[in-house]
Amino acid sequence: MTDEPWLPDGYVDHEAPFVYADAILVVVLVTAAVLQVIEAPPGEIEMLVSRTRPVGESLGLIAAGMLVFLGVLDLAYFARTGLFKREHEGLINAGIVVGVLLLSVILMIRLV
Repeated sequence: MTDEPWLPDGYVDHEAPFVYADAILVVVLVTAAVLQVIEAPPGEIEMLVSRTRPVGESLGLIAAGMLVFLGVLDLAYFARTGLFKREHEGLINAGIVVGVLLLSVILMIRLV
């Protein structure tokens, strides 16, 4: 996709750092999911995050915030550069943004 002539200048430079943010997000999401399944009653580790909320739920909310941030960044960039146009793979780009923001809303509703 990076060799498409219609991609805006700086597209690769814009997208490259997302690899690191997305990798951190994946680790947080997987850790949150695992902890929500196996988490024991609150103990010392849980107290570091919150006295009333298990670590898995706290990490899930952190991941939701990360998803909102990354989704809004993509939304703003794609809208500004015309990447929502049908001829610029706009349906795929819109699907990514909607999916990311929808997952963040689902996590927030589930965990708040």
